[in-house]
Amino acid sequence: MIGRKLILSIKKALYNSGIIIQRRQPWMGNNKWLMNYDIKTVLDVGANVGKFAVHFAEIFPEATIHSFEPIQSVFSQLEQNTKGYNVKNYDPIYSPNNSFLDSHYDLITMTEVLEHLHKPFQEFNSLVSILRMDGLLGIMTAMHSGIEKFPSWHYKNDPTHVCFFSRQTMQWLARESDLKILQQKERTTIFIKN
Repeated sequence: MIGRKLILSIKKALYNSGIIIQRRQPWMGNNKWLMNYDIKTVLDVGANVGKFAVHFAEIFPEATIHSFEPIQSVFSQLEQNTKGYNVKNYDPIYSPNNSFLDSHYDLITMTEVLEHLHKPFQEFNSLVSILRMDGLLGIMTAMHSGIEKFPSWHYKNDPTHVCFFSRQTMQWLARESDLKILQQKERTTIFIKN
């Protein structure tokens, strides 16, 4: 285990120097700015196979990461990929355990999830309620660019997508939930609670 800690320390030092030695998902971008935050607890909703969890476990080796993934076949890969990291995985369907809702988090991410929720504002505010003051909430979903382009927008064709968002929707969510938007890009919005 000492060897793993040493490797993680070296990776973190290299990362702090601007050297990235692992392949990240393109939407993650350069997260070096996150080093300005004291991130000790992370909730990763829509964890998929764990790329985000592993990436952040390497940047913040002291943090506890709670990964939430409802698709059983993907959940199995998540568990395998996060072995050896300080990551706790939750499967809400086959192994329900809501203990992660009893904690508060410095960083919450929701990747390709919001569009599947029938009550997105209610779920969004549930996450805001467990976000620490000065905590960050990152949302990734495709944003539509206006009603005139909506008929030809591919994202609406997925039958599991039951609601859709735009940059203006994210601004509304921020106002209604007493959050501030730190960053807003094509598919991602990062909020801060203050």
